[in-house]
Amino acid sequence: MKRSLLLSVSAAALFIGAPATAQVNNQSTVTQTGAWNKADVTQSGSKAESTVKQGGTASGSATENTVLVKQSGTGAKSTVEQGMKNPAPTSRTDRNSVEVTQKGASTSFVYQDGTASSTKVEQDGDKNLSNVRQSGNSNGIDGASVSGKTQSAGVKQKGTGNTSEIDQDPASYSRASVDQEGDGNKSLVQQEQRGGAGANLTNAIVTQRGTNQTSNVYQNPALQNASNDAVVSQSGTDNTSTATQLGKNGFADVTQSGSFSTADVMQTKDSTDAYAKVEQKSGANNDADVTQSGAWNKATVTQDGSNNAADINQSGAGSAALNLEATSTQVGSDNYSKITQTGAPEGGRKAFVTVTQNGNEGDSFVTQGGSGGQVTITQTQAGANLDSRMRGDDGADSTTGGDKVRGNFSKVQQAGKNNTVSVTQTGELNRSSATQSAGASDSTIKVTQGSAAQPGIFNNSTVSQSAANGYAEVEQGGAYGDNNSQITQSGANSRAVVKQTANSTAPTFFPTNSSVIDQSGIDNSAEVTQDGQQNASSITQSGTSNTYWNGLQGKTAVVKQTNNSGFFGAGDVNTSTVTQTAVSSAYVEQIGYGNTSTVRQTADTSAPHLDGAGSAGGVAYAAFVKQEGHDNSSTLEQTGGENTARVVQTAGSSENSSKVFQTGHDGFVSVSQSNVGNTSEIGQGGEFNSATVSQTGADNSSIVTQSGSNNRSFVTQGSANNLSSITQGGSFNTATVTQGSSLSTGTPFTK
Repeated sequence: MKRSLLLSVSAAALFIGAPATAQVNNQSTVTQTGAWNKADVTQSGSKAESTVKQGGTASGSATENTVLVKQSGTGAKSTVEQGMKNPAPTSRTDRNSVEVTQKGASTSFVYQDGTASSTKVEQDGDKNLSNVRQSGNSNGIDGASVSGKTQSAGVKQKGTGNTSEIDQDPASYSRASVDQEGDGNKSLVQQEQRGGAGANLTNAIVTQRGTNQTSNVYQNPALQNASNDAVVSQSGTDNTSTATQLGKNGFADVTQSGSFSTADVMQTKDSTDAYAKVEQKSGANNDADVTQSGAWNKATVTQDGSNNAADINQSGAGSAALNLEATSTQVGSDNYSKITQTGAPEGGRKAFVTVTQNGNEGDSFVTQGGSGGQVTITQTQAGANLDSRMRGDDGADSTTGGDKVRGNFSKVQQAGKNNTVSVTQTGELNRSSATQSAGASDSTIKVTQGSAAQPGIFNNSTVSQSAANGYAEVEQGGAYGDNNSQITQSGANSRAVVKQTANSTAPTFFPTNSSVIDQSGIDNSAEVTQDGQQNASSITQSGTSNTYWNGLQGKTAVVKQTNNSGFFGAGDVNTSTVTQTAVSSAYVEQIGYGNTSTVRQTADTSAPHLDGAGSAGGVAYAAFVKQEGHDNSSTLEQTGGENTARVVQTAGSSENSSKVFQTGHDGFVSVSQSNVGNTSEIGQGGEFNSATVSQTGADNSSIVTQSGSNNRSFVTQGSANNLSSITQGGSFNTATVTQGSSLSTGTPFTK
């Protein structure tokens, strides 16, 4: 047995004439059992206490256990125990080392068992506390290395009232380094896992600067031979970080500056190869919460400002090539982002989620429950809440409750395969909700509200997709937006495009523009363009599709509304309603104010009559309505098949009324109205009938009723207060009425 006792100043030295002014009331106790132990205690201050207990099983100087204690200042306390948990010869204890350096009235506890482990503690200041417990093989309280960053210090504390606790009992191949400078900082590192050398080494690095920082690191994997790395860096005041790693090959990186911010990273026992990075920069009261389970989850949170909150929960199963990725970047104040991912990515994607919020009051919630979903949200908001208005779930103003109008808000829910959602909101107080459910595979939603030049205010967009191959695109702008768009797609192969642009003045009525699209059945297409204020459009498409029109399969509706007149009373709204339950097409254009159009199509029309006045963009439509005046109304119903109708109410016209009812098949109707107060009503049954009505005078009335086949009617009213009534049955009849003007036969009807 070999014992080595090196005491520069010990309890015995106090009685042999040591200078009282330099070394007063120091105490050192060393107890060693077993073989090849070495202790060196140096006390150069006053009232220091050192206790060393060693029990080793080394076989020579190359495997001896060593303890080095250096104490200066006043009131330092150190306790070191090696090999005493299960003393020799019960267990093996060799190649362990402890080094404690203290300056001031601080306290250090080191309890170390096992083999080839090391501990290094350095404390400078008063009321600091370090507590280290480790047992096992090849552990180290020094030299931790994460992603190329190596911390040579074991426990290093400088300041007043700092606390460090490291628990590696039991553990193997675990390394921890804690560096704290300031006052009142607290660090807890718990590494209780059995890893291995090289890639299976577990590391924890904690660096804290400032006052009252708190860091907790828990690395307790359920799987053995698991590697986890954690690095925490905090500066400022009163920040709190918790990193829990219970899985395998996890990585957690938390950086916080500012004050009163909280970061919580949880990598569950079911997680493998998880990656989490949280960075909370200057500001106060930021909160980040990341939970990861499954395989190959990656989360990145960056927050710069105050009162921001981010919550990411990942539970899917990715791979090295297709990992689940979520990124939330928030700049400014009062932003909130919540991301939940469940499922495995497919289709060559990585189930990306990217949220960027710049400004105040930006909320974003993303839930992906399927595979391959890719979401990108960018929200820019300047200023805080600018209005006290309330609005309901549909985005419209509400007097019974709802959400206070606030900054940008986006809610996205996805389930299915290969879904894509992109939401861009720029400006003030915008709101967007997009939902893709389990059947909405290969669906796309794109929402843009405002731009840098025209930020838009109070825009709202809601999109819901629950069937396969849906496409929805919404663009809302205008210096003062207040646009509202609602899209519901429950039928497969549906397409909806909405573009709303308000003018530059604050509206009198809310919302300024409103678009509602409801698509069920299959093969639907709807386009809505609204410019100005006081426009309202509703499109409903349902039914199955098995025929074509113009080479395209399904139902098509196009609505264009422009209201920049400056007359914005309660009744000055342009209103368009389109209902399609069969394969057909409708085009409605309103330029003016107070116009009303209703189109209802319940029978198939695969080849509309091609007429220049009944087409737009080179495409002929079964129903064509153009209103350019104000306070005009049009009702167009096609309940028979293969009918074509056009209604034109010209610029400068007002208070004209047109009603067209086509109950037969292969009919053609053309109505043109100008001036004021004209009425036209056409009822068309039978087959291959045509009716043309032109009213250029005022306060005229025309009624045309057709049955039979191949009948033709022409009505021209060019003066005022005329009345015309035509009734045709049988076949191949022609009626021509001219009142106040010469007849224009127009375009012959061909099929």
